[in-house]
Amino acid sequence: MSTIIQNELTHYAEQYKCIAISTGHLSPDDLGRLYRIVSAGNCNMVMERDTGFFVKLYGVNVDVPEHFLGMSDHFNDLLRQVALAGYLLVEFDCDAQVYSCLPVFSHD
Repeated sequence: MSTIIQNELTHYAEQYKCIAISTGHLSPDDLGRLYRIVSAGNCNMVMERDTGFFVKLYGVNVDVPEHFLGMSDHFNDLLRQVALAGYLLVEFDCDAQVYSCLPVFSHD
């Protein structure tokens, strides 16, 4: 039975890749905006966690979704690059990977 379940989950389920990125790559302003998006309660594409956020993407669409208007160009470009790399979910986490190719911001 478990082989059948594993086969179906592996081959037929909707699947997408997730990448973990340190919240250190988010500017303090962008972090504040993410908190406000969650607090407003009208966007199901951003979810707050104890250590950061999950941000769901629409794919390689280069248009900035309405709920991210007002975010920095850095944030929106980061999401574009993540989507172009094939990821559809970003886990921004304080303990996640710090990437040398991305700027790091101070969060006092």
